[in-house]
Amino acid sequence: MMGAADEASTTPEALAAQGTLGALFFATLLYLPVAMLFWFAPVLVAWHDVPPAKALFFSVVSCWRNRGAFVVYGVLWFSVALGTSLALSLLLQALGAGAYALTIMMPVTILIVTMLYCSFYATYRGCFGVQEPGATTTTSGR
Repeated sequence: MMGAADEASTTPEALAAQGTLGALFFATLLYLPVAMLFWFAPVLVAWHDVPPAKALFFSVVSCWRNRGAFVVYGVLWFSVALGTSLALSLLLQALGAGAYALTIMMPVTILIVTMLYCSFYATYRGCFGVQEPGATTTTSGR
């Protein structure tokens, strides 16, 4: 009996009527400034000896100056997550194993989130112009 009520409340129409999508959008808008504050701050404090307050400031400034790249970055990662989820769901439904979708999606989600966190270093290198590790700079004084 509970299953029927749960299924009815998760239809797109029911979600729209409950304002769930609006609440999700609002929560995302509230989260963005916090994400901008802490995107580069740990790296700046740990690797560049920047004081924490300045690191928070420069993290926001760097995110703002590269906002176009971050929009593309976010859209691409959202597409990867959504595409993987949909493809895996369709595959499992076609194989008749739809009941195991959540069980299989958990390790896949962990893998995608790990890849996302690994990509943070590339955003740091791109925004701050950091050279490859071990690369030496040469002077043109010869």
